[in-house]
Amino acid sequence: MRQVEIVDLGIVRDLLGCSSSVDPLGVGVDSLIALSCDASHVAFARHTRLVLLSQHEPAGAPRLITVRRRDAVQCVAWCSVSPQARRPAAPLPPRPRALLLAGCASGCLRGWSEHGVPIMRVWLHTSPLIDLALHCNGGAPDLLCLFSGGALAHARGAELHEFLRER
Repeated sequence: MRQVEIVDLGIVRDLLGCSSSVDPLGVGVDSLIALSCDASHVAFARHTRLVLLSQHEPAGAPRLITVRRRDAVQCVAWCSVSPQARRPAAPLPPRPRALLLAGCASGCLRGWSEHGVPIMRVWLHTSPLIDLALHCNGGAPDLLCLFSGGALAHARGAELHEFLRER
């Protein structure tokens, strides 16, 4: 095992607006944490705020994302994005290598690039989206979304990646 990064949890705690009640990790008892598969990106979420950290960014350069009021983040997960080329067009910003997915209380599934650029926002159900699971079956990972009423939504990996390539 190797150390990949030292995270300043004090800065993360301040950006998330945490009170003095902290868990053993030092972030907050009601905070969520997601680490990308390659350990190059980490996300912290609490209520309507997310903080993104990347090994590819200069030290001390966290990205703060705020979602709309009363739409608290319920779950987070990283998804790798295939590096396939887009259709030829005008110069475009660099392609994201990773996508942070967040399930929200409104039932919305939101996604941002590792740089904090909004990529997607889709309402799948009216119940809170409480869990995200990526299932790898050799190709692009399938996405399962669990809602508080027990509803389950499934996106095939190939369709999800096609959707992301068009963005």
